[in-house]
Amino acid sequence: MARHIHIPSQADWVSFLANSAEIDNYLVSENELNRVRTESHPRMLALSLTNCCNLLWDFVTSEVSPCPIALADAIDRSLVEGAVGEGLIDAPCDSGYRVKPMRNLILDKRQNTNEQAILPASIFYTKQFLDYDEKIIDYLDRGVVPMWLQTEAATFAWLSQYWIAEWSMYPAANGLTGRFLTNALRLRWSMPLWNVNLKRDSWHSSLQTYSSLWIKNGYFTLLNSAVKPNLTA
Repeated sequence: MARHIHIPSQADWVSFLANSAEIDNYLVSENELNRVRTESHPRMLALSLTNCCNLLWDFVTSEVSPCPIALADAIDRSLVEGAVGEGLIDAPCDSGYRVKPMRNLILDKRQNTNEQAILPASIFYTKQFLDYDEKIIDYLDRGVVPMWLQTEAATFAWLSQYWIAEWSMYPAANGLTGRFLTNALRLRWSMPLWNVNLKRDSWHSSLQTYSSLWIKNGYFTLLNSAVKPNLTA
């Protein structure tokens, strides 16, 4: 595969993990993340965050178009196992795999999930990803991506985190899972890692804004430039 992949530094990875976790009020320092894989008794969710980077990287470097929902499934499963192992959320129940939040974390499933809409939305999402992936990889192998396609792909990657959170596909950690997915797409499509350099409340504010637009116009409605950042940097 001739495409160029931006390889994040260790500092970039831990910055992304720490900043993303803080959005859900899980506080873990970059120093802790740097040493978590060598500690004898690590915090289990912190360890799971680093494990998810390996899952993400397999997706990024795949020579065939991978399934983004399958990646999200694997990442969320790892995050939930870590949160349960650390005692931050309750273990799944026999009555339906529900996770009950504890402390100040925002790892719980949102209550307004439209389960009937999730499957068709995720199928359409996957189809859109595969269409973009085919076009972009073809251009990347030739050494250049048209600006219009780069902008569309960057927007699709950006919104992926909010679609996962809005759909609430998982019993917990939807936001964390979505932010991993956004960076998986960015790296696969030769964009640099986004380190989630947001204020704690702004991510949830953006989710509320997008949610209102999607309820009115549909999940895959194009967004006005006023409600999204510069995505191609």
